[in-house]
Amino acid sequence: MAKRGVVAFVVVVLFALTAPLSGQKEPGQEPRIRVWIPGRYNLVSVDLWVYSAEDPLFVPYCGTDEEGGKHLCALATHLEKKTPQGWRKAQVRNATMTGKPLVFASGDLIPPRSKDSYTFTFSTDAFGIPPGTRLRVVVDTWSSLDGMRSGAPPTRVISPEFVCPP
Repeated sequence: MAKRGVVAFVVVVLFALTAPLSGQKEPGQEPRIRVWIPGRYNLVSVDLWVYSAEDPLFVPYCGTDEEGGKHLCALATHLEKKTPQGWRKAQVRNATMTGKPLVFASGDLIPPRSKDSYTFTFSTDAFGIPPGTRLRVVVDTWSSLDGMRSGAPPTRVISPEFVCPP
């Protein structure tokens, strides 16, 4: 009986991790979140799936990790926090956000009705975000690499909301 319950839980978790980002015509899910403290900064890493609908999406990324995971570009991704006035862009405290210029970014063209996974990492200290804050990640995408490099307006893909871990 206990084994059956564990298998059902694993199936539910795997299903939740394969559901698309909100706004992409399929139900959303909680992003997978990892937290670690290297030195004096608390970093939160959010693993996201980006789904295309009827049209392809070009998603820029600016680095990969040892396992081949793709890290979203800071200049094409931002964090939003929920406030009493609604969703607001989280601002970096006492610093300026920098990153690799998008003209030098790598990227993926996700074919229609397909998906790919990416990671967005941020410092709770740099943004002044306390544990328990409701957050979401906003990713800028384009119809093509040329569209991004020519300065065409992006299509914004928004993650499901999640709670900042302790």
